[in-house]
Amino acid sequence: MKNIKKLLKIVLVSVLTLSLQIIFIPKQVTLAGTVNDYVINEEMLKGDADSLLRWRTFLMEEENVSFSDGVIKFGRYFDNDNSLIAWKKVFTSPQVKETLTVSFDIKIADIKGDKKFGFVYGLETIVDEVGSNGSTFIYFSKENDKVGCSINFYDNGDELKLLPFTEIENNNKIKVKIFVLNDGTLKLYFDGEEIYASKSENIKTIPKGYIGFATLGTSIYYGNYVDIEIGKLIALNKYYDKPQNPLICKAYFENDEYNSNDWVINSTAVKGGNGLVVSNGALNYNWAGQNSAFANKHRYSNFELSYEIFGACNEKGIAPNGLPRLPSQWQSVAWGLDGSSALGVATNYITKSVIYFNCGVDLREKITVIEDGVEKEIDNPNLYERNGKTVFQFVYNGKYLANFAVPEKYAFLDREFDEETHVCVKIRMVDGVLSVYMKLLEEVNYTEIYRYVYQNSNVSTGYVVIRGEGNQYTANYSKYVQGSYYSLSKILLTNLDNNPNTINTTFVSNRKPIVEDVEYIDTYDDGYLLFNRRKRSK
Repeated sequence: MKNIKKLLKIVLVSVLTLSLQIIFIPKQVTLAGTVNDYVINEEMLKGDADSLLRWRTFLMEEENVSFSDGVIKFGRYFDNDNSLIAWKKVFTSPQVKETLTVSFDIKIADIKGDKKFGFVYGLETIVDEVGSNGSTFIYFSKENDKVGCSINFYDNGDELKLLPFTEIENNNKIKVKIFVLNDGTLKLYFDGEEIYASKSENIKTIPKGYIGFATLGTSIYYGNYVDIEIGKLIALNKYYDKPQNPLICKAYFENDEYNSNDWVINSTAVKGGNGLVVSNGALNYNWAGQNSAFANKHRYSNFELSYEIFGACNEKGIAPNGLPRLPSQWQSVAWGLDGSSALGVATNYITKSVIYFNCGVDLREKITVIEDGVEKEIDNPNLYERNGKTVFQFVYNGKYLANFAVPEKYAFLDREFDEETHVCVKIRMVDGVLSVYMKLLEEVNYTEIYRYVYQNSNVSTGYVVIRGEGNQYTANYSKYVQGSYYSLSKILLTNLDNNPNTINTTFVSNRKPIVEDVEYIDTYDDGYLLFNRRKRSK
């Protein structure tokens, strides 16, 4: 009996230990597919033609809305019928709690009459206004010559007051911070002090939709207007985005083919080049030029791209037009490209994230030497030759965040590198962490050469493009020729989202079908033809 009790005790302890492990050791879940996207950023506050296109407003004149040095000024003619709404929509997902974060400085010079000015979110369509179903309005107004803040939520025509008029002591400049969770919970802070926070019993707002600034109240033509400035405006939308794409897209160029339902080529060439050519089981950049690209047709959030690169031309030569031909230009990969099609973004050099493998060329026409203790200038004997080492570069939002020499055994753009050697490259992008790896074909394991963690996991979903470069459109095209010359093979793009939103694509070859010659048989003899001729002549 004692042994049975001892055994039961051991079992009970084991069960309790297992239960404690289940309760107190949470499972680590990676939310592959999480995206942070700036619905409003500093680029939208410049006031130039491009930035204005990112806003919807029916009137854009200095008297109502103007942009200057990152500040939006709302003047006396900013009225109820010309709200300033961002074209980019806010998305929500149950996997990500913190959906919308907005911050700005507001300076209130004046509010006349019953005008209400403020920030609106939850507009279902881009043309909706404050008061539409599901919208929330955080606004400033005056009561008894005092400036205050209120919050309204609009539900099927009913105006529900979440925060009644709350006086603001100092309205010269207020730092506003707004947090909206995926369940509609709203938190509002002024200068770090909490002004409003949804309670469990409160009405929950709707974060999904369009956001911007608007007014309510009696028309400006009756002496009612606002004079307000908004600065340091940022709106960040965090959600879980899993675009639909094949789990695996490969371009191995067997039989010199690839699936044109998955990939698209944009081929350009410098003088004497053939551009992008699929032959000998590889994608060959044969003196490809600017805008040359091999792009995947599907959008990706989290992915892994791998390929082999070999055969780079690292020696200078002579182009068919007699001009010097420089060693090959860089090779690069860009991702997160936004646009209506892969081909459209393949030629778009405004990239959020791009890596380069690059190596310099000596462009000095003259060099200074010392002979017999005297400095003299001579022609550069190494003009247009490779100089330096193969470097890895990472550019994010136009800024170089990395620029260093790769390990020598992977330096495929170095002058002395064996062009027959295949270097394998792997780029891995998961939840805001970029990892870049390299190895030789005969090596078993990859070596990580670079890692970067994006702030707030801020990586946009978009197209993945492998690019080359040339100088056919640059000012120096008349002095020398420089394009991309190397080959890529075994291109593999894999979706790394959790529970990916996958589709299957049928294989459609890039090669035009060969139409066989048809043997022509004449079924009409001379007698038949003579008979028809005599018949017509009668």
